[in-house]
Amino acid sequence: MIGVCIACLLSAGCMTTGIDEISYEEHAFHITIDESMLPEEVIVQIIIFSMQGFHQVEEDLIIQTMSIQPGTDTLTIPHTLEEGTYKFHLFVFTEEKRIAGRIFQLTLEGE
Repeated sequence: MIGVCIACLLSAGCMTTGIDEISYEEHAFHITIDESMLPEEVIVQIIIFSMQGFHQVEEDLIIQTMSIQPGTDTLTIPHTLEEGTYKFHLFVFTEEKRIAGRIFQLTLEGE
């Protein structure tokens, strides 16, 4: 029974094996992917939610096809955000399936 549970965990679609780091700097998302087995082209989807108290409001949806290099590569997706607290749902797809996903949150403050 434990072996079945471990096998289910390892094959779950929400495991993130290819996304190493995510940051937002200089009006752009920077996503570091470390995976030599990915195809040369992936589809990146970012759903942006603003956090307002206990509510989240969908602000934007970014879908972009990107070329990647085998090994470690950093993808840059330009996007301007105002000050505030945001939650992001990030997904990386091939043509056939979702290969990585991560949810993260950040607060942008004025300079």
